[in-house]
Amino acid sequence: MGCPPPTGRVLVPQSQPMYAQQPYAQTPQGGYAVSSPAPQAPRRGAVPAGPLASPNVAAVPRPASGIIARGQIPEEPAESRREAVALPSPEQLGVLANGGLDMNSVNRRLEGLGATCFQMRQLADGQWHILCLVPTGQPNQTHRIEAQAEAKADAVRLALEQSEQWKVTR
Repeated sequence: MGCPPPTGRVLVPQSQPMYAQQPYAQTPQGGYAVSSPAPQAPRRGAVPAGPLASPNVAAVPRPASGIIARGQIPEEPAESRREAVALPSPEQLGVLANGGLDMNSVNRRLEGLGATCFQMRQLADGQWHILCLVPTGQPNQTHRIEAQAEAKADAVRLALEQSEQWKVTR
């Protein structure tokens, strides 16, 4: 008809099950075995032997009302909330990757030209070679445009300018 009266022991719930330790014979410093182990203080988290040691029953102290309340961190006041920080773009800072080459605008210009091929490669002497193929009015034929410069950005600009000039003149 219920649980036996508490014996003064309380089980503490653990994240992993703990099992009662079996007593073992201790060997003192002199090297002689002791026939019975000395009583030891229970280890933290160990499950005591006895009627409360059943793995299915856990005795957790409960408040008299039977309600368990858990705390919550209060929200920050509205005036101390942080606003989103907007970082300036590299262009606003005056910094551009690839020596001032914006590949997004390069891609837009190539799409406007209808380019079917665009290649960049650095030569052994350090210069950049750019190859661009743009369609002609005839089927399966393209016009080849090549440019070369010391800096990658300069070579790309030169190839794009030549491509746009050719497209206007044809």
